[in-house]
Amino acid sequence: MKGCVQLAADSPIGAGLAATRLGLRVTPHGHLVGDLAHDAPDMDEAVASRVGEAFARGNGRGLLRLGAAEVGQTLPPVFLPWRGFATRYVTALCLQGTGTTASPVVPPFRLRPKANSPRWS
Repeated sequence: MKGCVQLAADSPIGAGLAATRLGLRVTPHGHLVGDLAHDAPDMDEAVASRVGEAFARGNGRGLLRLGAAEVGQTLPPVFLPWRGFATRYVTALCLQGTGTTASPVVPPFRLRPKANSPRWS
């Protein structure tokens, strides 16, 4: 497909696959990864390309992309809590440079299961 990103073979999103249907998932170890999601809603090809490339480089770069560069873009629902989290994080970092004390940024939900809970599949 024209306008879709071809990701590196070692990327978490997939080897040689065009990424227009991106999703996010949290692994059992608590890592956020960008992944192809065939049941995900379509994204704008340019946005999918930028976000897919960022997550292919790592979850930190992907979150930075969401929180700093994709703030005004229309994204599928799975990205919205993570974009909100990333935007608050970027804002807190920017405030630290002004001499203002920034409060800790809380993730949108618990990333690791509690000790007594069953393992994630």
